[in-house]
Parts: sequence; structure tokens; C-alpha cells
Amino acid sequence: MTGRIVKDMRGKTCLICGHGWELTAEAYSDQWHWQIHEDMVHETCMIRYVSLQDYALYWNALRDAGLRFDVPARIPNAYWSPRDRWHARSWYRITLLDSKRTLKVGFRKHVHHLEIERGDGDIDAKLAIELFKTENVTKGLVDLDLNSPKDWSPNMNKDGWYVHAWSNEKAREYMVYFAAVLGLEKKKP
Repeated sequence: MTGRIVKDMRGKTCLICGHGWELTAEAYSDQWHWQIHEDMVHETCMIRYVSLQDYALYWNALRDAGLRFDVPARIPNAYWSPRDRWHARSWYRITLLDSKRTLKVGFRKHVHHLEIERGDGDIDAKLAIELFKTENVTKGLVDLDLNSPKDWSPNMNKDGWYVHAWSNEKAREYMVYFAAVLGLEKKKP
């Protein structure tokens, strides 16, 4: 049997939204302990807050990698079950202006999922393998098995590439790698 410990929140307000908790079981279960403030917030407020932080991270990582892109489009969370509140943590599809490929990005339980989606236009799969070979993370081509004899076929450049970044810094670094794999690396002055 699993359960959840909730704190008596009567008279308290959420540090993020400034509203209190209603005296209902559902409202009382919407609690999150925000350690850096040693205070309670609505879990739903925290999810919206981290979603906004994710958006800013991806926007800045794309810009810093020299990628030109359209406004990232919110897409359904590809990790959390729709029954879980964290399913509301946004994922994004990013249309690149100088490539026929799109990117799919979002946060899983502990990692950022970064993906060059399958599509028209080639990626440099050999370069992707080379750039990421020393990274001890989940990574690879979306559809092709790198252990099969066909792993160096021309079809490999039509596939997508994904990687899981364990930190914001790594997510930014991997976006620079994505620019190179797509042939869109930032031009040096």
C-alpha cells in the first residue's frame, strides 16, 4: 500500500501563486516541499514554474548554439503518464529555420530528453556517434540498431538522434553538438 503524507496547510499560502489551499482532499494533496525555500507550494504551481524554466533553458541553448528557430510549440509530455500531475510539465517541438528537421525536447524524471526527429534532410550520423561516444548517457539513433551490420548505411543519415542530458549545462552542450550534426554550427567571426 502506498500513500502520501500531507501537511496541514490551513492559513498558509503558496510561495509561487500567493493563494492558499482549499479544505478538500484534492487541494491538500496538491503540495510540494520546495527545499531551497523551506516552504510548501502547490505541486501544480511548481510544475508550471519548472516548465517555464525548461522553456527558457531550451530557448537559450538553441540561441547559444547558433540555431535559428520558430517559437517552440508545446506538445504532450512524452514521459509521464496522463494520470500523473507531472504530465503537465511541457515538452516542445522546435522547427528549425535552416533545416528540414525538427527537434523534440522535454524533461523526464531526471534528465532532459533532446531529440533530432526523423525527417527530410540528412544528419551526420557518424559525427553524432563521434561527438557523443565518450558521453556515458542514454543516446543513439532513433530507429536503427547501432550493433547491426547496417549501422553505416546511407539510411542512417535519415534517422533521428536522441540523447539524455543529466544537467542543464549538458543540455546546452548537446544542443551545440546537434547544430554540428545538422550542419548548422555557429560560424566563427
